Amino acid sequence: MSGRSINLSAREIEVWNGLANSETCKGLALRLNLSPKTIEYHRANLYKKLGVYDIAAITRMAMSRGMFDI
Repeated sequence: MSGRSINLSAREIEVWNGLANSETCKGLALRLNLSPKTIEYHRANLYKKLGVYDIAAITRMAMSRGMFDI
């Protein structure tokens, strides 16, 4: 993935941050005033755009980009 630009929408970044911070899809949906199905759609797009297949990888990528500290 290095050397490749990732084009994410502001909403995808919000969802990425929530997922990386262990929010559930249902919790994210409530907080962002979206349906859980929409959150699942954003999560699937994130997996594709980021080239990952699980939440652990999303979390590692967020940490490596300084999106949050543990």
